[in-house]
Amino acid sequence: MHDLDPFSRSFADALFAAIPNLRDHARAEHGVLSIELEPGPARPHNEFWISTDCDEITVGFGMYHTHFDWPVRDNVVPNDPIRFIQSVMADETLIEDWMLDGKWNGSGVLAAGEPPDLQGMQPGHVVHIRSWSGAHDRVIRAE
Repeated sequence: MHDLDPFSRSFADALFAAIPNLRDHARAEHGVLSIELEPGPARPHNEFWISTDCDEITVGFGMYHTHFDWPVRDNVVPNDPIRFIQSVMADETLIEDWMLDGKWNGSGVLAAGEPPDLQGMQPGHVVHIRSWSGAHDRVIRAE
């Protein structure tokens, strides 16, 4: 990890201090930190990734991804990439991926005990709920 640019190095140092085992999945490419892994039991579309490309932190899981500023302006989960990653890895934050007729139709996050908002569900919709461990995974199909 010696080949990281200063932005990526700053984030990597903080990330690996908080979650040391992610270092095993990290690589440096053109100065950018890149982490990719598939957590929990093998499942389709279950890739988890982190990137520091373009001087922003991007975290993806399943078909969902989100962007963060670095350094953090406040340390609440929605604005802090490390706290967000910890929340996903602890199964406190779940990902919902919406499909319509077999094509991606949107993604979002849920708290572990929160039900998805299915008001917009229509024929052909399938919602995949994804969790780090797989314990909270489920598929909801429109009737």
